[in-house]
Amino acid sequence: METWEKIVIAILVGGLMFLFIPATSRALKNSPKGSASDWLSAAKPIGLVVAFVVILIIIARN
Repeated sequence: METWEKIVIAILVGGLMFLFIPATSRALKNSPKGSASDWLSAAKPIGLVVAFVVILIIIARN
């Protein structure tokens, strides 16, 4: 990749960050806060997927 291409990409990424940061901060301020049961409900499927992958790795080693 040429140097000018890297510079153009860096400018585009900087411009996108300039556009998205204010909207993201507004969304974080106005979003509902999660309770402990919400976080637990989100952690259960993630834990199941992690356990499934670990089991698959253990089975594949044997």
